[in-house]
Amino acid sequence: MFSVDNAALSYLKSRPCKFDLLLTQTPDDAPTKIRQRPLKILKDARDLGRYTHVLYWGDFLNNPVYGRGDFARDDIKYGINKNISQGYERWKTIFSAPPIDPDIKLISVGNNFQHDFDNYERDFTDVFQNLEERFATILPRDPASLKNLSRSISLERQGILKQGLDCAFLGGGLNNKIETENIFCYSFNRSKIEGTETLVSMIESRTGLKGVNVSDWLKLRRFNAAADFDRCRRIIASSKFSLSDTYHFLINSITLDIPVIGLGKKALVQTGTLGDFKKRTLFSMLGLESAYFEMEDDKTEGFFEPVSDWAQELCDGKFLIESRYKIAKDLTEKFRSDLDYAIFGRRDFENTETS
Repeated sequence: MFSVDNAALSYLKSRPCKFDLLLTQTPDDAPTKIRQRPLKILKDARDLGRYTHVLYWGDFLNNPVYGRGDFARDDIKYGINKNISQGYERWKTIFSAPPIDPDIKLISVGNNFQHDFDNYERDFTDVFQNLEERFATILPRDPASLKNLSRSISLERQGILKQGLDCAFLGGGLNNKIETENIFCYSFNRSKIEGTETLVSMIESRTGLKGVNVSDWLKLRRFNAAADFDRCRRIIASSKFSLSDTYHFLINSITLDIPVIGLGKKALVQTGTLGDFKKRTLFSMLGLESAYFEMEDDKTEGFFEPVSDWAQELCDGKFLIESRYKIAKDLTEKFRSDLDYAIFGRRDFENTETS
């Protein structure tokens, strides 16, 4: 998730505004800064009243399935509340209906709403009512999220919904040009696919490239996260292509203009916050279906061959970045423009980071 937080900092520093970065849950020994920018702990939702705009930045923050699940459980883990019910109620006061002036603009940015809310509608009626009454703009990160959310928002308030994107797409590239080496990078952390070492060997044999394991991607050191993150991205940027089952690793590869090979297990619905459905949806919305490979029934037999074939095609120069990533770039610019308008009421900004 560092890439999402990093994107917030990158975007906001490039715009004419003062801002604070707020956390609602954190261990006592967690870092208090990101790239030297202070992180503040929000202890009382009423403190949001000191701002003109509140951005709920990325992932599942405004999704009530997350609120009643991961968020409520973390409240217990960090000693903030004693049970799920109390944790969920606290989530509501922060992420659904904060007790602040209704004229303060609440904006949901790049959130995941992929769950089938028809299975929860009675439980979350008050949440969706608050979202449509209180929020000025909601920019869900993919078409599945937009479709699901639109069924829970009244017809009269559909105008607050606009197709967004994952916030990590706003993270930008690297400051310095990185020379491509005879390597490909890989990171396997999410889908628990067996035999990935065999796949790496197959691709090395087929392409003549050396595979480099970016093993620290989900293990950034707490007090050196930015340095570790930048180092991981430099490895990605120096690669011929990127191979991974990890959502944000793949997004960062795309933003760095590196061809991707996405892996996952077949998933037709979103479950929890780590399911593979979000990868399938991501590649579909970007027109990259041919670069995403799904395993059915945990069977590796026959699964690695087409992946290796695709890796060979990437080495043969058949993946033209300018055309294959055009949708991603266009959606990123639209996302940035819609976010600019939601916050500032204008779209004519240059993307130049300021201090």
